[in-house]
Amino acid sequence: MRVCLRLPKRRCGELVAELDYNGTIRGFDGDPTRITRLCGQLRGMVFMDSVVAVEGLAEEVVDGEKRVLFRTLNEQGQPAVSNGIVCGRPGI
Repeated sequence: MRVCLRLPKRRCGELVAELDYNGTIRGFDGDPTRITRLCGQLRGMVFMDSVVAVEGLAEEVVDGEKRVLFRTLNEQGQPAVSNGIVCGRPGI
């Protein structure tokens, strides 16, 4: 699944909630307090007020922790974040 977002200044929790709402990160019920880790390798530039595409690549649950793999592309379609992973407590 792929979703495009405009990136104004926002906190990480707000971004995760929006990603969950748009279906890229499923299973966290739009609740950023469920997220325990968010990491990835920065690969390119993303400027404020630019549009990025976030792609959810895979999901798994290991020892009760949900893990979602993702990548982010900048407006030029180049990788901005690769090997991204969001970990947390699964939703109900």
